[in-house]
Amino acid sequence: MKRIAGGFVAFVIYCIAASALFGRNGLITGTHYLGSGTDPFLYIWMFKFLPKAISNFYNPFVLPWAWAPHGLNITQATTTPALALLAWPITKVLGPIVAFNIVSILTPAFCAITAFFFAQELTERWFPALVAGWIFGFSTFVFGALLGHLQVDFVAFIPLTFLTIVLRTREKISFRSFVFILLLVNIFQFLTSLETFVTTAIFVVVFAFSQEVVLYRQFKGSRPFLNNKILTGILISYFLTTLIMGPFIFYFFRNYSQLPKLLQNGGNYCTDLINFVIPTSVTYFGGRQFAQISSHYSGNLSEELGYVGIPLVVITGMAISQTWRLPFVKPMILTLLVALIFTLGPQLHIYGRAVLPLPWILLEKLPLLSNALPSRLMAFVVLFIGIICAIWLSRMKRFYILACTGVLASLILTLPASIVHSNGLWYSKIPRVRLFQNRLYKKYVKKGETVLFLPFTQVNGDAIVWQTQTDGYFRTINGYGNFIPTSIEAWPAADMLSSGNILPGFSWQFNDFMKRFHVRIVVVPKAYSKKWGPALLRAGWHRHIAGKLSVYNITDKAWAKIPDVKALEAQYRATDLHFRKLEFAAECLLRKKSPVLNPDAAVANGCLTSAFRSTGRSHENNWDRDGGWLGVFNKHIGVGVVLEGALARQLASEVGRGAKEIYFPFPKVYNPKKMYPNRTGQFLVIYSPSVLMAKESTALPHHLASLPKGH
Repeated sequence: MKRIAGGFVAFVIYCIAASALFGRNGLITGTHYLGSGTDPFLYIWMFKFLPKAISNFYNPFVLPWAWAPHGLNITQATTTPALALLAWPITKVLGPIVAFNIVSILTPAFCAITAFFFAQELTERWFPALVAGWIFGFSTFVFGALLGHLQVDFVAFIPLTFLTIVLRTREKISFRSFVFILLLVNIFQFLTSLETFVTTAIFVVVFAFSQEVVLYRQFKGSRPFLNNKILTGILISYFLTTLIMGPFIFYFFRNYSQLPKLLQNGGNYCTDLINFVIPTSVTYFGGRQFAQISSHYSGNLSEELGYVGIPLVVITGMAISQTWRLPFVKPMILTLLVALIFTLGPQLHIYGRAVLPLPWILLEKLPLLSNALPSRLMAFVVLFIGIICAIWLSRMKRFYILACTGVLASLILTLPASIVHSNGLWYSKIPRVRLFQNRLYKKYVKKGETVLFLPFTQVNGDAIVWQTQTDGYFRTINGYGNFIPTSIEAWPAADMLSSGNILPGFSWQFNDFMKRFHVRIVVVPKAYSKKWGPALLRAGWHRHIAGKLSVYNITDKAWAKIPDVKALEAQYRATDLHFRKLEFAAECLLRKKSPVLNPDAAVANGCLTSAFRSTGRSHENNWDRDGGWLGVFNKHIGVGVVLEGALARQLASEVGRGAKEIYFPFPKVYNPKKMYPNRTGQFLVIYSPSVLMAKESTALPHHLASLPKGH
């Protein structure tokens, strides 16, 4: 009972501290959100729509409101279903924005209290455990991740995992209780962050196995491996977790082959060695003063999580030197060292420069770790720093007050910059516009209708926030995640919408795309109206101004004239047009006797529009921005496009007349008898200048004939 009371007092202290550091009035009223950028919008969206899906008996793994009509697969996005479910009562009463803010504000307290209980079990002292909880929950790791990654910073389940192992090792819980508790913690961790679940499993094995080895030596083989069954229990709990999470795993792998193999490069998000002692701007003391140094770290502020500070590094070294002989400390030191090495990433970075390869270069090749970010492994580093320091404090007989004072002083140096209320790093306004504030949207959008928001990217946060504000009144073809679903991305119009490169043929490509997905409403912010407005008007859409947004729709008569086209046909039409434009440009440059043959020269000579400019890289000046190629090839003229193999035969039959050679996929020579259904590559046709000049460039297919040659 005394331990529970002590834990309650500690939690109150943590909550007060977290509220003082991050609480602001706008977060409680819902006009602001805790974080920076648009990533928090996905969690707010989840807090709203996962409970809505469950209460309406929808599939909880694929929520239908985003990426319509396919739905947003929450298993393949960085969502936090466990937290959305735990916060359901708060969401129901106060709404998803306030619920998200409350969870985010109290995240340091939740993380700290679980580390507190872990340390208290090992030390049986209240104050050292309080310090351990603070080191973990109020670390730069948590402060930095609070900028936008709730699934990263909510690491409260990690200490519970190791605490459960320690309780079983000390035989304070039965084997069945051990398996059940670990199973429960695993499930919550799995549903909070799959990445953290996988990386935790690695360190659980390291910790448990090293603990068994230490105990095996201590008791000369008579006890650990045979009696307490730690490793057996861990295997059983993870097996049961996998079994229970079977539906989640099924949806994760359902279209896994179509997903990008590398969503994020871990080598760009690793802990710089200097970051351990030099803070970033998320830290109050030294953050601004050392900004010139921290600007060389890889990643961004929300992933530069390594700061511990020189005083705490020194104290940790002293703690290790005085406690390493204790059998139960050795596994913690080993786990700390492994985490320390792994968080440095595939290569050791010092001041932003890669110096030498490290073990993570091998682990990152594993399927489930290929997209894990090494910088996020700092969670395990700060956890065991806190635990080891707590053990050191609890065993001190002399200089206890001095040691406690030193630790507290070191923790002051890690306080976040949010202690200054004027610092707006963690505080952002919810995007509010008149269209979605006073139900004006109902004038233009029917209930359940699908809407396209521009710009169309994989992370359009405004779209899903506005959808949240309307309680899911409409669906969006937009979504949020690391990628656009392949069924949507397969359309050339989707590529133009996401890249912002409006190519010839946009009107019919756009209309075909919209007809296929049954989207008759387009919403464009004022900042993008100049870019997209004329293109939409040319495509036959009508504009209505609603404050800072423009709403475009299309008449029933115009809608009925749009043909029903499949993605592959749309791809061919776009590829055919692209190739013929480059072919015309080559002929045009030859007639004008241009000394240079590339897309930029074609634009400069009026043979192509500016949409076909090169990529801007000197070594790629023959490539335009959409994957087309134009240039001299072995004293002849090369014209090429990137396409799928299913289109190669048809295009070759139409544009290959008189060609000296055709390559696909380049550099392989094209074989018309061979099928290339699953290949994507460069389709390159080589003409002699005389043949190219003699080609009848005006003989275009019917769907291209109405387009001016240079447009």
